Amino acid sequence: MTAMNITAINDKAIPFLSKEYYESAFVNNFIVKQRRKRVLFELSSKKKRGHILHKLWSATDLYITDYMIPFPEIHSNEEIKCFLYKYGAKSTCYVMSHELSGFDKSIMPIDKGITVAQESCPTILIFSDKMVFLGENEFYKRYLLFRNC
Repeated sequence: MTAMNITAINDKAIPFLSKEYYESAFVNNFIVKQRRKRVLFELSSKKKRGHILHKLWSATDLYITDYMIPFPEIHSNEEIKCFLYKYGAKSTCYVMSHELSGFDKSIMPIDKGITVAQESCPTILIFSDKMVFLGENEFYKRYLLFRNC
């Protein structure tokens, strides 16, 4: 038996690891160093998780700006998916979303993840430790967080 399960049969799936792995990789790779410990604490807190997810989704000052790529003016899920694939997205993603959405801490196909990100605010999709998608609403712009290293 292997140490990890794969969420889809093809090689374009992300490995199913613990939620802590995805969330700590996200924080350690994209959040400014002086805020990482607090963000990880709040993500692990049932009481504070919703608040920090909203802040992560809307406050760009938490991120290392060198890794932020603004999305072009594309709106259809298919266009968003093509853009994400261009940067190496997998066929599945890990979802961080407000608990009321019912999708928080789940792994789902990219199509469903994009739909959730468009309809349930705040939602963050993690494709790997090097690539994260931040959805948008009428007030906030969409971003791709991407590390090419």
